[in-house]
Amino acid sequence: MKKNLISFCLMLLPLSAMAQAESVFDRLFAQAENFAKSFPREKVHLHFDNTSYYQGDTIWFKAYVVTADDNKPSAISRPLYVDLLDQLGNIVDQQIVKIENGTGEGQISLVGRYFTGYYEVRAYTKWMLATDNAQYFTRTFPVYRKRIAGEEARSIAHYHMDKSMKQRPVEKVKKITARFFPEGGRLVKGLTSVVGIETLSEEEGWVNVSGYLLSEKGERTLPISTIHDGMGTFLYTPGERPAQVEIEYKGESHKFTLPAAEPEGMVIGATMRNDEIDVKISHSTGAGKNDVALFIFSQGTPLTYVPVDFGTATSKQIRIPFQTLPEGVLRLALIDADGHTLADRFCYMRHTENDMKFSTTTNAKTYRPFQKVECQLRLTDNQGNPIPNAEVSVAVRDGAETDYAEFDNTIETDLLLTSELRGYINRPGYYFADNSLRRRRLLDNLMLIRGWRKYDLDTEFGLKTFKPKYLPETQLTLYGHVKSMFRGTQRDLGVSILANGEKIKISSTTETDSLGDFSIPLENFEGDMEALIQTRKEGKKYNRMSDVMLFRSFQPEARILDAHETSPVWDEPVDTTAFAKAIDDGKEYVPDEDVQMIDEVTVKAKRKKQFAQKRTEAFERDIIAYYDIRQIVDKLRDDGVATANDFGYILHLTNNKIDRAGDNYGTVPMRYSIDGRTMERFFFNTYIDAIEKALLYTERSGLQSYRFDNETYRATNERSMTYWDNSYNEGINPDNDSVNYANLDKPYVRCDVTMRRGFNPNKNYKPTKGIRYTVIQGYTRPAEFYSPLYPGEIPVEAYDDARRTLYWNPRMTTDENGEIKIGCYNNRESTFLNVNAETIVDGQPVSTTYISFGGK
Repeated sequence: MKKNLISFCLMLLPLSAMAQAESVFDRLFAQAENFAKSFPREKVHLHFDNTSYYQGDTIWFKAYVVTADDNKPSAISRPLYVDLLDQLGNIVDQQIVKIENGTGEGQISLVGRYFTGYYEVRAYTKWMLATDNAQYFTRTFPVYRKRIAGEEARSIAHYHMDKSMKQRPVEKVKKITARFFPEGGRLVKGLTSVVGIETLSEEEGWVNVSGYLLSEKGERTLPISTIHDGMGTFLYTPGERPAQVEIEYKGESHKFTLPAAEPEGMVIGATMRNDEIDVKISHSTGAGKNDVALFIFSQGTPLTYVPVDFGTATSKQIRIPFQTLPEGVLRLALIDADGHTLADRFCYMRHTENDMKFSTTTNAKTYRPFQKVECQLRLTDNQGNPIPNAEVSVAVRDGAETDYAEFDNTIETDLLLTSELRGYINRPGYYFADNSLRRRRLLDNLMLIRGWRKYDLDTEFGLKTFKPKYLPETQLTLYGHVKSMFRGTQRDLGVSILANGEKIKISSTTETDSLGDFSIPLENFEGDMEALIQTRKEGKKYNRMSDVMLFRSFQPEARILDAHETSPVWDEPVDTTAFAKAIDDGKEYVPDEDVQMIDEVTVKAKRKKQFAQKRTEAFERDIIAYYDIRQIVDKLRDDGVATANDFGYILHLTNNKIDRAGDNYGTVPMRYSIDGRTMERFFFNTYIDAIEKALLYTERSGLQSYRFDNETYRATNERSMTYWDNSYNEGINPDNDSVNYANLDKPYVRCDVTMRRGFNPNKNYKPTKGIRYTVIQGYTRPAEFYSPLYPGEIPVEAYDDARRTLYWNPRMTTDENGEIKIGCYNNRESTFLNVNAETIVDGQPVSTTYISFGGK
């Protein structure tokens, strides 16, 4: 490709310029090419079974890990880290997925998640975090309150959390803000440039507005507007002083000053034509004498360069044909002979003629409760030829209950578009919906404004030394360090590990190196394992007085959530009136001969109280904070900080509103409990290594929520502590026999503690020098998705079947006809299907979302 493109472009240059330019820029091109080969990049995409979840659900996912330059399966990394973060940015779960042949799968349980909200799932390999501008996969999902019969279907609580809880960074935006992005990254006096504009409001996020470019005298000279998701462009020729832009927003006028222009320099402009990129490079009077070249990069890899010889002209035009360029984000960089970047511009290259596609058929448009579902997908190339042996991940969803967003994220948008851009991109599929002139213009605006620089080009050209923060992980390994509280680094010290899993026990030994570091391979581990890491000098009987630190705090910092992520707007994929009529008419459902429908079912079960939702909301308002104590203690020890056997002090370190002893939250007294059983605080000092989590909330009703001799005491503000499980406090008696009834209506702060699985109060959990108790994590063991069968008489328990994902399979393979056949059963509600499938074939990502009612 390099030779063809160079030959085409060099025909535009004098021969004298060719010889000089090639001798200077060949070396830079070779350096950048060698850098790209030495440090190849990875990308990841996760395909999920659904678009939103309830407390108690399971998030099922398939991971695709590829090399960035060709979207082929990556062999660089084996472990893939998948984090679940709550809305505040706390990591509440982490899975480690084993990647083989570029794919892997896993699941994240939402059982026992205390909080509703907008949860973020992010995925990365360590190698993806090796640069300062770490790039990783991220997706946000609503997690709704657990469904309560007869109550609101979808709701998210509003909490009043203590500031000690980790807080996500928040972008400070004025009532209306405008940001400007000169094409090429700079403005030069007297040279006309395209300027991108992005407008955001404090209340709505990105907003489309209109206004004017003002002259130096403040006169309106050019109408401007943002036309999609707060983005637009306008032409601007800088003068001696920066111009201003006037914007009208909600009846008020706001003025913003453009960036200052440089007195001398070069600017670059790119226009996407029907079959070529038209690049224009212009320079000021004193800036056209030095040698420069236009470099073209794709996914960090240099494709070619074109020497630019201005001669006596002040501008140069270069045309680059589409057929010579790969699909995806391209970077056009203007480089001088020293390797410095003078200007750069991002463009998107799209080849619709190569598109593969899915076609989908189902055995009905709408489905009655428990009806059998039959679905067939067919994958073909652009000529209609079948694609056999393609591995496909497929989700069949209850379309009526699935949150649907048109133009949502897909494997194409993630791997080809959003992974190369800055910040959150709202509904990226919009830019791929068609190849019209308007759509291409909006996509080009996106490139101009959201262009993201993965690497400093000075580094790629060898002007700066690149030292990656992490090396690729070809296997899962635990790294650590041993230090003595007296002698510092401990070299040649024996390190042994004993780990107990559900089904296996593992032991391993190693030694520290000259720096006191050690490593333990975990490649054959699965799940979480309680572990004991012990240090001992060879020939010595006793453990060393040393601390064991573990290097496992490499996760990215929590990012800012966009307003569109925390206030999503869902679309109706079908005509709801027509769908309701189709269900009423019953035309679409013919029961199988072997299915027997029951006319009437009486379910004998405890009916939830009508005020359950109100009690839940009251409890949520009283929550103060939630701490993962094991994570906090492990992090302190991983960093070499000594942790005392004092639970109150650990809480104080986490939240300074709690006094040193742990007796008071501010001026409010604190009380402690385990699973509802009141305990004295000092009880926990013996079991620091057995504490999992702590939930702090305001207890406004004293002891009224506990049972004493089968009699329940209640105050006027009745509320159940048992928000997740109505039987939570059944049979629990507090240790104290006497109750001060006068204090029943006085609020206090309850610290409810969850102990580790298998907790034994007769066991010693105190930390010991030279011995480190912790939990080590192996690979996630993929579970099998359960899809019930209803071939005969419908069992009574089926009427609790509220699955929104009817079928999930991360590994289906197309047959010789390019087809996949799926069979499953509907849940208890009438619905239509939302069928979602994704795959990668020979580096080309493909996806589909099919709506059975209407055939979308």
